[in-house]
Amino acid sequence: MTEYSTKLCLFLRDIFEIMVIVEKSKDLPCDSCKELIGANRRTVPHSNLVQTDYKSVHSMHGSVDEYYYKCKVCGKEWLYETGSYGQGWIE
Repeated sequence: MTEYSTKLCLFLRDIFEIMVIVEKSKDLPCDSCKELIGANRRTVPHSNLVQTDYKSVHSMHGSVDEYYYKCKVCGKEWLYETGSYGQGWIE
C-alpha cells in the first residue's frame, strides 16, 4: 500500500467515526431539554420550544391541559400537562 493509500484510509476511518458520533448525538436532548426531564407542571417551557398542538382533557378526576412542543435545537418532542391532574413534562 502506498503512503497516499494509507493516509486516505486513515482519513476515511476518521470521517466514519465522526459520522457515527453525529448520528448518535441526534437522539440526545440539548442541555435545556435535559432540565425538563422529570420536571413538574410548574416548570415553564424553555425558549427553544415551539408549541405544535394543544388539547384540553376533562375527566371525573379533574381537567388536564396538554401542550405539545418540539425543540428547535435538538428536535426533542414533549408533552406538557398542566391542570389539577397534569403530570408536568413527559417525554
